[in-house]
Amino acid sequence: MNAITLTNVFESHKEALSEKLKGLSLPHDARKVQEIVADFLNSLFESDGIYRQNLNQSEDYILQSALQLLQAQENISAEVISAIKTANQVQSTSANTNAKKGNEYTPVLGAGAGAIAGSLLGSWGAVCGAIAGTAIAIYCATKSSKTTLNKESSGTTVPKINVNVFTDIVKKVCESIDNLMQTYRVQVKRIENLYSQTEKPSLLHECSALFTQITNVYKAVESNRDNMPAKVINATEMLIESLENYGLTMKDGKIVSE
Repeated sequence: MNAITLTNVFESHKEALSEKLKGLSLPHDARKVQEIVADFLNSLFESDGIYRQNLNQSEDYILQSALQLLQAQENISAEVISAIKTANQVQSTSANTNAKKGNEYTPVLGAGAGAIAGSLLGSWGAVCGAIAGTAIAIYCATKSSKTTLNKESSGTTVPKINVNVFTDIVKKVCESIDNLMQTYRVQVKRIENLYSQTEKPSLLHECSALFTQITNVYKAVESNRDNMPAKVINATEMLIESLENYGLTMKDGKIVSE
């Protein structure tokens, strides 16, 4: 049976997300796109959802760590967008174009999904906010600033979001999380295998000197049983019987594990 991954869960519901994104544009509709993606992903993380049920407590901790990396990437991408905006404003000779460019990027820089992720940090909603914000930032940062500037200067309507490109970005973010989770699981398995091949702590080995003396007492009593007082024989037998409490027994004149 194939493992449940964030990517295949996303793929199985991608068409529903694509329908909701049709007709929107970025970065103009960044806030709305952010909410749509976050809400969509949040529906995949319900308490009885297959992905959430597939993670144990330690994997949940790793997932939360991955979110911090996503938020850092989102912040870096936002800085790239800010740099692009500044460059376009310097190149443009039209005051109206400059004002329009400033408004265009405001939804991404001022209302990025980091705000949503921050408010939900520590919950499953943080995954949704972080993925949504990262996808929006990457999409906007990788758009051609030259093409955008030319279209705005000529009065062309702001192009609609390329749904396939955007959902592929979300998918790649999901794949990055899956790769991290898989790496973690592989490392855990390696540690388990290493531990299973290591000799386990044993009372028999740790207290070998003591058990050697018990063996010597047992042999001495057995070899002189007819001449030994009954109390000594009884005490020796009780001593040997007590070994069972520690998973040990006397066999062929040696103390061994049962």
